[in-house]
Amino acid sequence: MSLAELRQSLREVSVKDDQYYLTLMEYHKKFALPFSCFVLGLIAVPLGIQTKDAKRSFGIILGLLVFLVYYVILSAGWVFGEAGIYPPIVGMWMPNIVIGALAVYLMFMTANERPIKPIHMTLGLVKWSERLVRKT
Repeated sequence: MSLAELRQSLREVSVKDDQYYLTLMEYHKKFALPFSCFVLGLIAVPLGIQTKDAKRSFGIILGLLVFLVYYVILSAGWVFGEAGIYPPIVGMWMPNIVIGALAVYLMFMTANERPIKPIHMTLGLVKWSERLVRKT
């Protein structure tokens, strides 16, 4: 469906059922996915600057890892937004917010010429996610 068709479909809905959430997810997906190119490119800059002394294969692995994290967050957002657990706008834009915040932090670290240690960042992310799972 085009944007105009999606907007019209959203205006005509009187009951917020599964079809409404699916249409709203599609609407936000049309904006969030193109914006993800900008966010993923933004995170590539500090990672590319910091890993000059590493092997080339490390950059590929790190890039795939960042994309995998983005995709997992996007998939979870799609499922939860489609089910109506939380708003569809949050489901589609959360990966961009998370990766964008990480990109801003890494840019700040790079601008201050502080080393970025991907291994330590990954371990910190794992510990943070474990604490989050324990709380829920």
